[in-house]
Amino acid sequence: MSKMKPEINRPPSHLKADIRHAIRNMYYSGKGLVDNEAIRSRFLAQYPDQETYINSIVTNYSLSLQQRSGQDLDTQSAPPKTCNNQNEGIIDNCSLTFPVLGALKQPLSTLVLNFNEDSSNIGAQPCEAAFVSSILPEWWQHGLSIPVRVLVPPSNFYNLNKIYSQIPNTEVRPFRLKPRHLNISTMLSLMSVGNGDQMPLYMSQVIRVLREIAMGNKGGGFDYFDFRRRLEDLNLNHTQTPFLYQRLDLLDSYLDLQGAHNGDYFTDGGITILDLSCPFMDQATTCILFRIAIDLFLHSHPSRGKMIVADEAHKYMRETPAAKDLTETFLNIIRQQRHLGVRTVISTQEPTISPRLIDLCSMTIIHRFTSPEWYRTIQKHVTIGGPSNNNSPDECLDGLQEIAHLRTGEALIFAPSAYLLDGEGSMIGAANKVFKMAIRKRITWDGGRTILCIS
Repeated sequence: MSKMKPEINRPPSHLKADIRHAIRNMYYSGKGLVDNEAIRSRFLAQYPDQETYINSIVTNYSLSLQQRSGQDLDTQSAPPKTCNNQNEGIIDNCSLTFPVLGALKQPLSTLVLNFNEDSSNIGAQPCEAAFVSSILPEWWQHGLSIPVRVLVPPSNFYNLNKIYSQIPNTEVRPFRLKPRHLNISTMLSLMSVGNGDQMPLYMSQVIRVLREIAMGNKGGGFDYFDFRRRLEDLNLNHTQTPFLYQRLDLLDSYLDLQGAHNGDYFTDGGITILDLSCPFMDQATTCILFRIAIDLFLHSHPSRGKMIVADEAHKYMRETPAAKDLTETFLNIIRQQRHLGVRTVISTQEPTISPRLIDLCSMTIIHRFTSPEWYRTIQKHVTIGGPSNNNSPDECLDGLQEIAHLRTGEALIFAPSAYLLDGEGSMIGAANKVFKMAIRKRITWDGGRTILCIS
């Protein structure tokens, strides 16, 4: 007598489509978030014998719509274009211990670097990361908050304070350094030593003074007051050294020479924005001060979990000696990030940053653009446009069309170390491919939202 095979309780053919439809409706209903438990409960009430199947569909499909942050988010938001919503969305995920966003045990301390050349009273704009301090009204009942502190140049404090004070829950302070935060390398960079083959005659005397200080301090810190005294003893002609004293005068404006500042620059578990937008600041000095701030953030701030965000990096990380030094700083941080406990996010709207930074990205997020030249740039670093990636006209056209047809809120993701789950729960490697992902809406105010001429 043959044994009867046990009856397999197969899910209804329409169940998968129904679950996905419900998730999409919740995601696009306005909040941009998916409550997995609500979806599970709804369908388990109708199909209690399909718990495993329902859990699999809900988890896998909602993952493709939401950006999760429970993992170590070692990402660089790479060129050619990163939408403003994306950059601050990552900051949201790393700053809010909110189960809907992911399993974040402790908020990260975040340093955001920002620089805008157009910093006049009319053209000045706040860094969009400052708007994460404002939670949208529909989420107020959850008691969410992100402390935000903005450090600005003393020479442009009043203008920027007027702008940032309009953003709720934002603290503005002048950025003043302690003289002990300087070192020989910083002083050489500040005076643009080594930027060209032609060095002024007086600069050799300045280098000699720095060398004598380095040899005489016996491993101690750099004494800025001693350096200025020795510089005055050289009796240099100020009419022949305007560039040198212009840089030193600008540096003096950033130094706390009276010892009035307590050295508390960064907010623990919150966002610290270093906005060096100022008419008196050039890109070279900006990059040097960014390097000093990064060093203070990494080695002086006690927080264990940290993140550095280079916002609008194309504005200051260009082909200049100071920018190259800043790039080297980022390269060293990314290589040692697991030892330093730091994540790095670099957002740019132009593919002008160093290709070495792109190569070290663990995740590349590409939003819509239409420039063939930009596409050829990222195609050298991202597997896109076909398996051979041989820059043939057909493959270039296919890949560019794929990017150009992305809708608002969509992105192509290249993450070689990531694993995806298909509808059956099987893992799919993403080492040699890009995949499309929908980016969730923010739960904080979007200060960079598009302003339409027709509502």
